[in-house]
Amino acid sequence: MIGLDTNVIIRYLAQDDVNQSAATTQIIETQLNENKQGFISLIVLVEII
Repeated sequence: MIGLDTNVIIRYLAQDDVNQSAATTQIIETQLNENKQGFISLIVLVEII
């Protein structure tokens, strides 16, 4: 399981920095799957909102 912090989620959603957005997109869209799941904590969800 991979923990996803606020910065990763925000970069993925905002796509505001070319290098960092590409890195987060690569992690979320290619490295996560049924066997290697991502985890977003309640604190991260609250920080995003």
